[in-house]
Amino acid sequence: MAFWDQTPTPEQPEGIVYSEEQINQMLAGEFGLLDESGHGTAVASIAAGSTIGVANESRLIVVKMGNPGSDSFPRTTQLMRAMDFCNQISLQENLPMAANISYGNCYGNHQGDSLLERYMDNQCEIGRNVICVGSGNEGVANGHFHGFGTQEIEVAVGQETALNLQIWKHYQDDFQIILESPRGFRHVITSYQQGVLRFSMGDTQLSCYIGDATPYSVMQEIYLGFFPKQYLITSGIWRITMNAISLRNGNYDLYLPGQAQRSLETRFYASNPSGTITIPATTEKAISVGAYRSRDGGYADFSGRGFPLFRQPDGYLYGGNRVKPEISAPGEHVLAAVAGGGYGAFSGTSFAVPYVTGSAALLMEWGIVRGNDRFLYGQKLKACLTAGANLWLAGEIPNEKTGWGKLCLSDSFPIRSY
Repeated sequence: MAFWDQTPTPEQPEGIVYSEEQINQMLAGEFGLLDESGHGTAVASIAAGSTIGVANESRLIVVKMGNPGSDSFPRTTQLMRAMDFCNQISLQENLPMAANISYGNCYGNHQGDSLLERYMDNQCEIGRNVICVGSGNEGVANGHFHGFGTQEIEVAVGQETALNLQIWKHYQDDFQIILESPRGFRHVITSYQQGVLRFSMGDTQLSCYIGDATPYSVMQEIYLGFFPKQYLITSGIWRITMNAISLRNGNYDLYLPGQAQRSLETRFYASNPSGTITIPATTEKAISVGAYRSRDGGYADFSGRGFPLFRQPDGYLYGGNRVKPEISAPGEHVLAAVAGGGYGAFSGTSFAVPYVTGSAALLMEWGIVRGNDRFLYGQKLKACLTAGANLWLAGEIPNEKTGWGKLCLSDSFPIRSY
């Protein structure tokens, strides 16, 4: 239906939008574009491929995301513009849309209140759509630390040309933050010193941003950027002591960049896999998708986890007031198309999401296009998918790993027998 390549060129800085006629010419081999990574090809083949796709007669709107600028956050603007582009075409064609987002990053407090998450929530309410997002692959990447009160946190740093670390705390709490480098240099920061601080610790330069609460969040960010004076930042064990001065809540979270953006040696020693779901899968109104192993149905440990869910005598009290992820699908060694021809095995929540997206498209076709339920989109569709999920996955349902269970399309149609 449409294809937008966001990659800028000197002649077209916004990228190129290809028409349906041009797309058909590409498919006929008259000219083509290279999928350098093969990621998008594999994802699209699972959701809507003509041979193995779940919804294999769907019309496609495809966006090849551009790279972020040197002064911007990871692809946030590109993703927001892509979502708006897809929604506008859906409205113009007067057709429902199931959107697939096989992308995530670790920047943010993961509470659903960032600019990107709020924007995605708003997009969930435009037209008749449902947005499905992968929970990310940070489950066992050792990139998250959750703490309470006074604690010393050890961070192993490998060979890095640059590194950042985020501390997210409640604005009401005051902490003294003591940094100690592997060579014994120390620096003290207090959480009420708002603004930008720059200082050196041996061979490493640090830039520290101490934020404020915002109109959209009660959380305070303390952002640490590590840069080398020459080639690499100082490797070894860095220690961060969160020294409580005044507490009303006392909880805080620290995040490193995603595993793909740092070396395997860079990690928290006492990491916490809870809260490793990536952004924008934390968006409240989206359907967040975790991964399970196809061979035995067990949880795929790389799959990003939501926040712990606590059972109360009168029902559930959910971490962050919501279940994330909501549902799980096959995400380990799944069959998908390879760019350039043929098929291969792929692993990651990127390849679990299109099973849910394709299933959502089939439900919307049955409900909206065929007239069986013209309101089968958005949160109602999410409710149907979670109600139809199989409950045989290990652990109490719902849980922070697999949500309400395993995707089961045949049990998700909104037909009740009383």
